[in-house]
Amino acid sequence: MITEYKPINDLFTATCRVIMGLRDKKPLDLVIIKGKGSAYYMSHYDKKLVHIKKGSSWYILNEPPNEKGEYRLFYPSKLFFGQAIWVPREHFTIIQ
Repeated sequence: MITEYKPINDLFTATCRVIMGLRDKKPLDLVIIKGKGSAYYMSHYDKKLVHIKKGSSWYILNEPPNEKGEYRLFYPSKLFFGQAIWVPREHFTIIQ
C-alpha cells in the first residue's frame, strides 16, 4: 500500500499502528471529541465538511497543527482505510 504520496503513506502507517498494534517512536494518542450530539469538521482528503458524533474516539496523528491551529485526527473505519479530519485543539480531550 506504500505509494509516492506522503499523506497516504502516513495514514497507512497510522492504520497499521492502530489496528495491528505496531508502534514506532510513540503510540498514537487517543482523543475524545468534546460534547454531546453531533458536529461537522473538515475532511482532510475530501475537503468537505463531514458529520461526526461528539463523544467519539479518534487518534491524533503525531504532527504539528495546520495554519489554523487544527490537528489532524484519524479514525480507522476499515482495515487500511480510515477517515481524517481537522479539529481545533479546544474541541477534543487527549485521554491516552
